[in-house]
Amino acid sequence: MITHYIYLINFNEIQNMSRIIIIVICLAICITSSGQINKVKFGKVSLSDLEMNVYEKDSSANAVILFDIGKFSGRDIKFTRHLRVKILKKSGLSWGNWSFNTPSKSTFKVVVNNLENAEIITEKVTSENVYEEDVIDNFSIYKVFAPNVKVGSVIDIKYSHFGLPFEWRFQYNIPVKYNELEIEESDFLTYNKEFVGFEPIQALEDNLWIAEDMPAFKKEPFLSNYSNYVSKFQFQLVSLGTAGYSYQEVSTTWEKVRQRLLENDHFGEVLNRSTFLNDYVREIRALNLSVDDQIQAAFDTIQKHLKWNGQNKILAEFGLKSKFKTTHSANSAEINLLLIALLNKLNIKTLPVVLSTRENGYLRKNYASIDRLNYVIGYIEDKELLLDGTSLFLKPGILPQRCLNLYGLVIDNSNDAVEWVELNPGYKDMSRQLTVVNIKPDGTADGVLSISHDQYDYLEWIEERKLYDNNNSIYLNEISEKNQLVINNYEIVKDVKSKLTSTERFEIDLSDELIDTGDELIVSPILIHEYSNNPFKTESRKYPVDIFYPKSISSIIRVNFPETYKIGALPKSSKFSLSGGGAIFTYLTNSSEKRIDFKIGLEIKKSVFTADEYLALKRFFAEVSKKINQPIELVKND
Repeated sequence: MITHYIYLINFNEIQNMSRIIIIVICLAICITSSGQINKVKFGKVSLSDLEMNVYEKDSSANAVILFDIGKFSGRDIKFTRHLRVKILKKSGLSWGNWSFNTPSKSTFKVVVNNLENAEIITEKVTSENVYEEDVIDNFSIYKVFAPNVKVGSVIDIKYSHFGLPFEWRFQYNIPVKYNELEIEESDFLTYNKEFVGFEPIQALEDNLWIAEDMPAFKKEPFLSNYSNYVSKFQFQLVSLGTAGYSYQEVSTTWEKVRQRLLENDHFGEVLNRSTFLNDYVREIRALNLSVDDQIQAAFDTIQKHLKWNGQNKILAEFGLKSKFKTTHSANSAEINLLLIALLNKLNIKTLPVVLSTRENGYLRKNYASIDRLNYVIGYIEDKELLLDGTSLFLKPGILPQRCLNLYGLVIDNSNDAVEWVELNPGYKDMSRQLTVVNIKPDGTADGVLSISHDQYDYLEWIEERKLYDNNNSIYLNEISEKNQLVINNYEIVKDVKSKLTSTERFEIDLSDELIDTGDELIVSPILIHEYSNNPFKTESRKYPVDIFYPKSISSIIRVNFPETYKIGALPKSSKFSLSGGGAIFTYLTNSSEKRIDFKIGLEIKKSVFTADEYLALKRFFAEVSKKINQPIELVKND
């Protein structure tokens, strides 16, 4: 539910410091509360909430947050949250499981309420169902798995921790009936707050905000992570303490973020030590390779010894030598930090670049916050080469899709200035098609289609085949059903990982694809195309369109037909583009007595289009799909 953050502050020390402050200034008082938080009691659920089977404001909702109330006490510097969720449909059962990222140790209370035989049954969740994991530098992730959750259940979760939350969401992808946040003023804590999102909230006072009947966030096609657009506050802690008493300044600039990472045992020390890599350095040097080949050799060495366990991290854990030589399972930070260390030992200067993955949301250059970082890659500045070793299908210079999230922060202690690097340095999603359609005198037809996949299209092709366990039968069945084609034969002609390119060849029976009207034969020459249907269907759009990376799709098609036919109607050549040149489509035709040739190209030059560009984009692809589906008409000779 909530993405992974990291906070590099010793909150145990800060907690002790806060106790001193409170004792010295005599501010230890009981927490009092205002607003709605006094009106609800933990575990006390109304019969009407349990009997609810449809949320009247959104009948399609599979669950609803009945209320979400958070309060920060400025006197004891503690944050308390009370969350109540109603499960409405079977598809909403996952809302009984939650993940909470907190900047310090937290205490949890969880109960599940069910209505059985007109009686309210309340079950307390034991500590066995609340898991704390990945505690590094006092940063904690708590996962709550509520038991016996069923349709109709109401789950109550309450927890508290020292300090401010990393963020507060007023909106989720299920509706929220009532949401309230209160941040009391404090003499001991200063922070920055940023609001993002499209749905408004109400500010009742300077430190009290509410949202009532907040609609569920509706995901749209071609959207980066929805957390970038939900209505929420993001908090950045600036300092704790007061002048004259114990005081600690927290990271407020990217320069300080960079320094904290370099000083951290789980980041900087991995780069500076890792002596177990020295044997591999000697092996690579003994090969007398060029610099480019040394980079590839280092890349291959890391990939040979470490397999990504699926975890996106910015910090390594202890026991890297054992993981490298024995268990071979590692998180993304461990793989890429060791890759950086190995290259530096080869005297190939490689710098870490920290970033936020697409799943984790955007970084903001003007809002320094170490908790927004969750991934690290390598960067060879001299060659402008970005490195990620988490997949066997990657090569130096290309990043996985999850990392393509605007820009990353370069961690370089030799440079005082903050340096950023773009995370997609020129690679595209490229495909090329060559189609030959042969129409026979008896009105049947067959075709041969070759599709070449390059760069990101190659990586997508690899992932798609992995999805079907590289089983050709399952893969072809999916393609056949999606495109309504009869495939007689299939082969992979070429698959070159080092160049991120492949070619597959399909032999297709097109007899059922021809429409014989008696006097005419109608043929659709384009057999497969990503944009044969317009992907943009809604009338309007609130959010930017994100297609990951620029695209290039080119098709060459030849239609051969016998003397028993002649051309009746042929699509006209045309060329059109989006204003500003963000996308261009070309459609060229050429014909002779027994042949028609098509050359079709689509170039999408931008990876992100604003919401203001949406209507133009929708119209553009409506024209593209119309042109792609335009048939040929062949007339029978008398």
